[in-house]
Amino acid sequence: MATDGIDVSYWQGTIDWDKVKANGIEFAILRCGFGNSGVDTSFERNVRECERVGIPWGAYYFCYARSEADARRELANCLRILGDKKPLYPVYYDLEDDATIGSQSDDTILRIAKLFVNGIKDAGFWPGIYASVYWFQTRLTDPWYDTKSKWVAEYNDVNTYNKPYGIWQYTSTGIVNGINGYTDLNYGYVNYPELIRHKKSEPQYIGGNDMTRGYFQKGDANEGVYAYKQLLLSLRKAKIITQGVDDNNIFGDGTEVATRQVQTAARIEVDGLAGPRTIRACYILLLNKIC
Repeated sequence: MATDGIDVSYWQGTIDWDKVKANGIEFAILRCGFGNSGVDTSFERNVRECERVGIPWGAYYFCYARSEADARRELANCLRILGDKKPLYPVYYDLEDDATIGSQSDDTILRIAKLFVNGIKDAGFWPGIYASVYWFQTRLTDPWYDTKSKWVAEYNDVNTYNKPYGIWQYTSTGIVNGINGYTDLNYGYVNYPELIRHKKSEPQYIGGNDMTRGYFQKGDANEGVYAYKQLLLSLRKAKIITQGVDDNNIFGDGTEVATRQVQTAARIEVDGLAGPRTIRACYILLLNKIC
């Protein structure tokens, strides 16, 4: 099931993290810096408070780069700010500013993103890319992006992005106790704390096929498969299916058997492939059990 998260920066002011925690927020992505040398002055306090109240956190760095030289400076600044901190969510490169990074060619954006993201990975952090669905569909289309953790923004009731992603930022006008004014709200679909604790040095673990073919199948290994397997784990816990699956991102024999059990329970075609119809069936079966 999805987890509830926020992303915050200096603009949210002094946050009462005890109230945020009590409001059911399960993770936070904190702005750490921006541009060549910018530092978010709320970052240090937000990190301390998240760790004090037990909210796992990640970070994002707002990109203003126009060149690889700019990206190197942004990377150096980001790493300086992070220091020896140990985030349990990815460190995201925020690609959205139309006047700077957005004014470059797609090839230049790719080179900038690779430099920053690979530098974050080399420093021992789990890297990711933040962008809107529009950017992912029109600017960030190179297959390289599909090998990275994605945090996708689309302010809508439904996320229309058809590739795997780990976090969906679904509104910028959320209300959370402990934060004055609006804040961004997110749904998380990947248990990053578990993955990072055990796979921190291997961000490439996410790699593999995505859902562009229209379904997941045996042999796939990516964030989308991981999110799907969380549904299967919930179905087994609810005693809707009997087949167990491992808590990882690999579509193996057990996942195929569990998928067939879902399809049998939902009375849909039994083929062991996890497409939109099968994934919808997971949710319907769970809802029927709850209700």
